[in-house]
Amino acid sequence: MTQEELANDIGVSRQAVSLWEKGEPPTEANLKKLREKGFESGLSSPGFPVTQGYAAVPYIGLIRASSVIDWTELDNSDTTEPVPGSWDTKDCVTCRTDTDSMLPLIESDDVLMFVKDQNLKVNRVILFKTFDGLWCIKQLKYQSGEYVLRSLNSKYEDARAEGEQVGYLRGIIKGKVPNQDTYYREFGEFSDVISRLM
Repeated sequence: MTQEELANDIGVSRQAVSLWEKGEPPTEANLKKLREKGFESGLSSPGFPVTQGYAAVPYIGLIRASSVIDWTELDNSDTTEPVPGSWDTKDCVTCRTDTDSMLPLIESDDVLMFVKDQNLKVNRVILFKTFDGLWCIKQLKYQSGEYVLRSLNSKYEDARAEGEQVGYLRGIIKGKVPNQDTYYREFGEFSDVISRLM
């Protein structure tokens, strides 16, 4: 089976399969898919040391459109995602998303790295938890005297920010782009990338 065939079979990019073959860990969900396809030999749960040049950052899961996620402690993750070793990963967590609300900046299969920080970061892309326990990834705005969660995809309306910021976006590893393109902003300022993509 080729990398391309396996990637298509389990719904990931060919580059992701290539990275696994080089020793980088698949996500828990992808590990389960691989095991279902009979790939037992040599597979272990994410969290083992990643290859040289990468750092392992706790992986908190998949963020779905306004889904309830029962995470009480972000530091208690048993899985990790590899990110470039040059990135500052202190107090960071990673996740993925399968929604289109932040297109074109964030696509399905991208790895997102957030700095855990509850201080509101206006104009930044944030990981947000509503009072109802729903999690989302949006751009935080301040308008007409209130905080607003904005999608980059114009088909979605703004929503009042009623809850707490969990962190702000520091890095993106593009999962479906050849050569694993990355965007990294130490202080979460992605306005230049957003402007270029919009």
